[in-house]
Amino acid sequence: MKQIKKIACLLALGGAALLYGCAPTSPEHTHVWSEWSETKTPTCSEAGTKERECACGEKETQSIPATGNHDLTKHDGSDATCTDDGTIDYWTCNVCGKYFSDADGKQEIGKDETKTHAAGHQFGNWVSSEAEHYHECSVCHTKKDAAEHTFNGKTCTVCGYTLQDTQGLAYEPTKDGSGYIVTGMGTADTAALVIPSTYNEKPVKEIGEDAFSAMHADDVSAKIKTVFIPEGVTKLNDFAFYCCKNLKTAVLPDSVQSIGCGCFQNTGLKTIRIPAACTYIDMSVFDNCDLETIEVDKQNTVYSGAGNNLIHMEDHVLLWGSAASVIPSDGTVTYIYGRAFSGREGLKSITIPSEVTYIDNAAFKESGLEAVTIEAGLQEIPTMCFFGCASLTDVTMAESVTVIGMNAFENCTALEHISLPSQLEEIELEAFRGCTALTKIEIPEKVEWLQVDTFRDCSSLAEIILPRALNCIKRGALANCPLTSATFTEGGNWKAQSYTVGQEDVHFTQSELSDRAAAANYLKQYSNRDWYLENTDA
Repeated sequence: MKQIKKIACLLALGGAALLYGCAPTSPEHTHVWSEWSETKTPTCSEAGTKERECACGEKETQSIPATGNHDLTKHDGSDATCTDDGTIDYWTCNVCGKYFSDADGKQEIGKDETKTHAAGHQFGNWVSSEAEHYHECSVCHTKKDAAEHTFNGKTCTVCGYTLQDTQGLAYEPTKDGSGYIVTGMGTADTAALVIPSTYNEKPVKEIGEDAFSAMHADDVSAKIKTVFIPEGVTKLNDFAFYCCKNLKTAVLPDSVQSIGCGCFQNTGLKTIRIPAACTYIDMSVFDNCDLETIEVDKQNTVYSGAGNNLIHMEDHVLLWGSAASVIPSDGTVTYIYGRAFSGREGLKSITIPSEVTYIDNAAFKESGLEAVTIEAGLQEIPTMCFFGCASLTDVTMAESVTVIGMNAFENCTALEHISLPSQLEEIELEAFRGCTALTKIEIPEKVEWLQVDTFRDCSSLAEIILPRALNCIKRGALANCPLTSATFTEGGNWKAQSYTVGQEDVHFTQSELSDRAAAANYLKQYSNRDWYLENTDA
């Protein structure tokens, strides 16, 4: 092709020579170049190109050197921390994107070279405060391993911190003037309450009634987490630490002889040790405490700590239990006191042995129970026994149970299934109210009445099987239950009695109620009435 272009060029020149009356003197072609044109603009780091062309079509290309002039932007450095990398001062070129350590763009570096690496925390020895201990970084002051103290006496076994007596407490003299009673916080403001053993050179003998009770969140006493009571104190009076929600540890000396009503009620107390000299503990002392462990000195002649419980030995009464409780099955316990396990969120399962023949009201109210086994021996599940046990899913009842008391399982919202004992005779009002997960219930053959609001608000209850002995369903017993199937065993004619003036009773025949879906609809439609069995004729 190039040869052809040359020939064409020669012919053109020859033609011109003939035109002007002259002949070509040489067969060789001389290029006639155009001006250079830039085909690629050079940058700071890359060469460009330029090109020119002869009339014959021949092209010539040349390189244009890189300018070497970077368009730089500065990036200010940042100091590295213990956990985060920092950077040096560096520059980047807006054209080529390269990194430089100098403002002139002469010292090129890699991107990783802009970083300064984190050095890591510099943790030292334990740092201790009145409430806790921790390790602290000397550079950034970050804390780790923060935890409350674990005391043996007044000294923490972890960090060695030793508590000092609390100053500024309020006192009053005992009636006989031989010592003092601590009556309150006074001017003290502390989370670790260390009561001095003496005041005005006389012994401290009692903690006064309501001395440190914290009824309101802004009470100074509400901050108390730990209490150390000195040797020599013999009496903790009523409600001494009532409602101290943050109180987790109370160290009682061997000298304590009595603990008054509600002394630690509604506190956050986790552990308690009852000394040998303590022979009187009043009611409600540990109500609504999430106790994890209970210990009783083995030399105590009145109380026992068997099975992580507080037991009155002479009366065989389990007064208070803990999250770790196991109820003794050797006859040590025959009676469970009311609210004995109330509020024990850590309690997950319990077996009530056959030796237990009586349980008082609200014994397990609002505890963390998930599973309950009731062995033969107990006849009645008392009022509010398992009220508000929102995690309870597994209940096993012995055939000895004949009565389920008022509100016994109310608001047990995780309870999906429960098998009632065949010898059951009575289910009292609101016994299963608000059991929102319950889907089916079969009422045992000896039950004659469904009391007021027995299953009210059981919002998943779709099926109920009623016994042949049943002769009354009180108003609200099945209110707000989405029933789809109701079985009237053995049938009979029923009346839904109205108590509204001008509203007539509604009667249902055995035939009408034999259709389970229809019966369920009738029960829902007239759930606000008392239903009575009229007769058992076919």
